[in-house]
Amino acid sequence: MLAAHDFGLGAVWTGIYPMKDRVDGFRKAFGLPDHVFPLGLVPIGYPAQQPEPQERYREEKVYHNRYGQKKE
Repeated sequence: MLAAHDFGLGAVWTGIYPMKDRVDGFRKAFGLPDHVFPLGLVPIGYPAQQPEPQERYREEKVYHNRYGQKKE
């Protein structure tokens, strides 16, 4: 997905498993045997929009060495 972005393309992870209707449809569309479980699909294409980048990093959500322990 990062490589697609680097080429100016858009990509998004689309979950398939464990939703039975999606698994069955994907198996049928791609001729997969019953012992193969598709986990996801990544559609790639040219994005219709170019949203502004968002800063999502939150220092207060970062823990070090164990959960609940803040960096000193």
